[in-house]
Amino acid sequence: MRTFFTFLFVLTVGASASAQLEAAFSYGYRFGGNLPVWVDNSYGELRVNASDAFTGDVRYRLGETTLTASYTRQSSSVDLVGSGFFDRETLFDANIEYITVGGCRGASANTGFNPFTCMELGVGILTPQDANLLDEIKLSAKLSGGFNYFFTERVGLRMSLGILSPLQFGSAGVFCGGGGCDIGVGGSSQIVQGDLSGGIVVRLQGND
Repeated sequence: MRTFFTFLFVLTVGASASAQLEAAFSYGYRFGGNLPVWVDNSYGELRVNASDAFTGDVRYRLGETTLTASYTRQSSSVDLVGSGFFDRETLFDANIEYITVGGCRGASANTGFNPFTCMELGVGILTPQDANLLDEIKLSAKLSGGFNYFFTERVGLRMSLGILSPLQFGSAGVFCGGGGCDIGVGGSSQIVQGDLSGGIVVRLQGND
């Protein structure tokens, strides 16, 4: 949560310096997130359970091209699913955060319907709520699309559908602790999550 409020502070400070900034705050539903693994010489699957999530982002518009930075957070739990029909157990609760930067393309009308698409890169951080396990920090990609609908020149509604994915290159252990790494993943595996969200977008106008 401290990371989120730090992000909001950066948005506020940056907003006072330019008339071309937009800030948005969205709440939605995060789904998907499976990772093939092996545990005790048996194959299984790590599964991030679907739950709600929130996102804050700031965009600096340059014509139809926009630079963007975003922060998103989900509180969920991670299950280990085996090959049997009832072979499933909850391993731990976890917070999942993405911090990304990138670019968007889309319309920039003063009011009305403004569709957009965005591509971003950054880091994904999965923090187990278990003091015996280490955080997982991975290079991550985010692809999203949606629209802003501005009721006035300053305030509008945002709807967005996105894909987020921490990238795993090479075989490795995950969620290691003092006793080593009990869970292993194969090369070039990744968790892919979907995100459906809606919220408020505000144009922050400074001196013209």
